[in-house]
Amino acid sequence: MMRSCSPAFVLVMFLCGVLVGGLSDHWWMTQSARKGAWPESRAHVLEQINEDLSLTPEQAQQLGDILDDAMKDFDALHKRTHQVRLDTRDRIRAILTEPQRQKFEASMARLQRTMGAQ
Repeated sequence: MMRSCSPAFVLVMFLCGVLVGGLSDHWWMTQSARKGAWPESRAHVLEQINEDLSLTPEQAQQLGDILDDAMKDFDALHKRTHQVRLDTRDRIRAILTEPQRQKFEASMARLQRTMGAQ
C-alpha cells in the first residue's frame, strides 16, 4: 500500500533542496573564483582561444574584456541568488508558527552542519 506524503514533509524536503543548493553554490564559489582560480582560468581561456583562432592583439583584448564582463555578471548573479535564498527563508519563516519555526531552524542548522562537514 502506498502512503501519501504530508504537505509538511514535502515542504521540508523542498527547503532542504533549496538549502543544499545554496550551500553547494556558496562552497563552489569560495573554492574557485573567490580564491583566485579565475585569473588562472581566464588566462588559460585566452591562451587557448588565441592559439586555436590566431586572434589579433585587438581581438585578444576584446576577448579579455568580454570575459571580464562575464565574470562581473556571474558575480552579480551569485549575489542575487544568495539574496533570493535569504528572502525565501524569511518568507517561509513568516508563515510558520513558533513551534514550526523552531523545527525549521533546527532542520536548517542540521543541513548546514552536514554541508559544512563535506
